[in-house]
Amino acid sequence: MNFHLIPNWTEAVVETYEFRTTVFTSRSGKEQRVAERKLPRRTVGFTTGLWGDGLRVFQALLHERGAQTITIPDPARYAAVLAQDATVGSLFIVIQGAPPWLAPNMPLSLSDINRTEFRGGSMIANVGAFSVDFDSDDFDVNKRTRITLTSPLARTWPKGTSVRPVIEGRLPPEVDLDYRNDSVAESEIKINVLPPSQVP
Repeated sequence: MNFHLIPNWTEAVVETYEFRTTVFTSRSGKEQRVAERKLPRRTVGFTTGLWGDGLRVFQALLHERGAQTITIPDPARYAAVLAQDATVGSLFIVIQGAPPWLAPNMPLSLSDINRTEFRGGSMIANVGAFSVDFDSDDFDVNKRTRITLTSPLARTWPKGTSVRPVIEGRLPPEVDLDYRNDSVAESEIKINVLPPSQVP
């Protein structure tokens, strides 16, 4: 299930890597360490505010999900921003700079405080190809990256919209909702990231 969860940036986003190794002593007396996992387990934790429809959808998710996975924008990755408006139906976006996580065939999210673009159970914005253009020798200010999408945008996104990779994962067995009133709540989210969606 795709979901719109935005961190409260007045508090930290915590990214944790858990390695599993076996330590043994060789015949020569030296310590040896062998990895038992190909990739470390990754968890991402943050506090988020929920209100209105978003709160109701999240409550339904908690009641019905079981071991269901959720997909959200990765809050632990540097957000690129749109360098110009991206109109509904567009098959490309232009971002400021070239984030190190950008790669072909990568699912992306476009989000603002109110929504994240998802459609039909999958991310709408998958990278088909990308190219980096330089308007001048000033790499920091004028570098632009044009990203070709594999499917058109479902709505118009203004210049400055956040663009991030997505992660897929599971919520822990226990999730708390701290209610401020009957339509506003805060929750400390911790997502156990599934390996295919881990971004270096």
